[in-house]
Formats: sequence, structure tokens, C-alpha cells
Amino acid sequence: MKESQGFTQGWIWTGLTSCVALMGFVFYTAVNKNEDMLWMVYLAVIGLLILLVFLVFLTANLSLQIDEKGIVFQFFPFQLRPKQIDWDKIKMASIISFDPIYDFKGWGIRKGRNKEKAYIVKGNLGLKLDLKNNECIIIGIQDKEKIKSCLDSYCRKEFSQ
Repeated sequence: MKESQGFTQGWIWTGLTSCVALMGFVFYTAVNKNEDMLWMVYLAVIGLLILLVFLVFLTANLSLQIDEKGIVFQFFPFQLRPKQIDWDKIKMASIISFDPIYDFKGWGIRKGRNKEKAYIVKGNLGLKLDLKNNECIIIGIQDKEKIKSCLDSYCRKEFSQ
């Protein structure tokens, strides 16, 4: 089973698009008024930084795969390689509800109040993995029923021992 999610929240794209448009307008006005070269360099650097943030959000993707080997996830571009957690490393897996703002102070790769590491793009559902090394990882999910079905078919054998 595979699940993939990106930042599709309208408020994020409204804010980012507004910043890009405003920066384009300011840069266009500065060029037409023949502003000082140093001012133009500042504007170009700020514009490139805004464009970089826009591109990061555009390409950001949290992918999750659950199969007979274990759980593989990647939060691109912040994790360049997928992270695999084999079933024998997992003590318990469950689906939880959370409040991204209250519990993790936002979205992205976050540390929770109980030291758990969370990977959240949107929504309020997560796959909570309690590992045998006492780490806790929460991966944001969208399709609770598919994830539950996969956990039932792959986990039950591992956790009944």
C-alpha cells in the first residue's frame, strides 16, 4: 500500500503566490525607475529566496509505503533518502488523531511534547510507530481505512509473539 501527500492547503498557496507576485511587482517597479544597483541586488536576493521557498513547497511530498518488509517513508526534499523501518524493529503501530498546532507546533518534521518525531503535511491523522529502541515516530496519513487494513494484515503476525 502506498500513500503520498503534498501541501495542498489553499492558505499556503495564497500566501506564497502573493509573496511571489508582490516581489515581482517591486522588482519590476525598481527596474523601471532605474534604482541603485545595490538595491537591485538586494531585491534579487530576496526574490530568489522567496522563489526557493515556493519551489520547496511545490516539490514537498510525504510518501508512505507499507508492505511485508515493513514501513518506508520519505519527506522530500527534507529527507533525500527514504527511511525503512522493518517490522522486527517496531514494538507497536497504531493510528492516532492529533492537533498539528497544539501537539507539534505546526507542520513539517517536528518534535512533539512527548519527544516523538512527527512528519506532517496536512490533516490530523497519523501512523504512530513505537519502536523497540524507545523512539516514537508519527507519520501523517490521509486514508485511515487503508492504513488500518495494512496494519491488520502485516502487523498482527509480528506483534502477537
